[in-house]
Amino acid sequence: MAYCVYILRCRGDRLYTGITTDVTRRFSEHRDSPRGAKFTRAFPPESIAAAWEVDSKSDALKLEARIKRLTRAQKNALIGQNAMDAFEDPAYRRTV
Repeated sequence: MAYCVYILRCRGDRLYTGITTDVTRRFSEHRDSPRGAKFTRAFPPESIAAAWEVDSKSDALKLEARIKRLTRAQKNALIGQNAMDAFEDPAYRRTV
């Protein structure tokens, strides 16, 4: 089963990063159900800004942690890129 790391653009131009096996389903959960994160209940998501597919949950957790350590400017730059060049790792495949 492939995992995805995703970044959501939320109300107030805030960014939220998470992992899932189905980005579309998780986006809907964040928007429409109580299964969304506490953050996205306070700042509802408006769009999926970026998503990357990885091979394992372990890799997804590691990538999520790396992204969460980035500054806002670095995250915006990462969203604007067509590939995962910032991490120079071919294991991360951009899907959105």
